[in-house]
Amino acid sequence: MRATLDESTAVKLHQRPFTAAMAPPHRPPKRPDPALLHGLLLPGALLWALLLRFGLGFNLTGVALLAGPLLVVYVLAPTWVKRSLARYDQDETKFLAGRDFEGLRTRFQRTWLLRRLAPPALISERRGRLAAAQELHEDARAAYRAAEGGYEGQPPLSVILGAAHASYEIGDWPAAIHRYRRLIKAGATFPTVTERLAHAEERLTKDPGANIGSDDEPDGAA
Repeated sequence: MRATLDESTAVKLHQRPFTAAMAPPHRPPKRPDPALLHGLLLPGALLWALLLRFGLGFNLTGVALLAGPLLVVYVLAPTWVKRSLARYDQDETKFLAGRDFEGLRTRFQRTWLLRRLAPPALISERRGRLAAAQELHEDARAAYRAAEGGYEGQPPLSVILGAAHASYEIGDWPAAIHRYRRLIKAGATFPTVTERLAHAEERLTKDPGANIGSDDEPDGAA
């Protein structure tokens, strides 16, 4: 059901992440929902400090030594996550350029702590890119949809684009059309989107019973 793509187009779609330059400047991405573990660090540290002080009888020095590290992790985690994601993205670019998908998969698996401290939407997007690079389009769609759900309001255009391409690849024409139209409405018009939208609309016309993407929002939704 999918269109035939030449090799240069496939490389462009699967190996080059959607860059900020493609996004309209007046539509900044929403902040993703924070990781559960990071959100628990602060109340966990306070509860641990209270237990140490009043439950176990530790003096203030002992409380600071035993509970302080949790507060330090809470404060420094966002900066560490940001830098770690940047390093991963650099490595991802190198692995994809060399078509070393196994190396990229191993690199992703090594991000155990990062995957628990970073916002889940950011991790899901990278999981989607990894799956798309390996042409595991069902997995890619699931990951990108998880990323879409990790934002309050409109997700970044890179996430919508990834979900659109994954839906297109498996022949989920309604979902692909819905997302490609959202991209065009947001101003992210470039040949790949317009060409695939036209092809998906043509295929849907020939197969009007297709309803795989029926759980998506209507095309007029924000």
